[in-house]
Amino acid sequence: ASKVSLKDQKDFLKFYSQILNLKTLLGNHVELSRFFDLLERDTNKRVAYEILSLNTTKGEVVLEGTADNYERLSEQLEAISRASEVADYILTQSQFIDGRIHFRVSISFKPEMFSPLYL
Repeated sequence: ASKVSLKDQKDFLKFYSQILNLKTLLGNHVELSRFFDLLERDTNKRVAYEILSLNTTKGEVVLEGTADNYERLSEQLEAISRASEVADYILTQSQFIDGRIHFRVSISFKPEMFSPLYL
């Protein structure tokens, strides 16, 4: 029977500690791919987002963008309202500037949208 050296024991404990720290770190990271999948799936082709403000702790997103016209903006808001991941939304600003509709919409998501990754 061979013995494990003291150095190998210390190296193993250091490695194990690093694995536990990594697990904790990843467990606190938020899964954003669901959000970006939804954004890609539900964005009208005639709408462009220019600014995205994201608060994963509160499950809130503010999108600022432009649409060709109010009909396209209305279609976009309808797509947001139909998304099962959305708890609520509010159009906080819209203006006609330089031939396009500039808008800001605040969206509240259901808690599972930004849930942490679990290992």
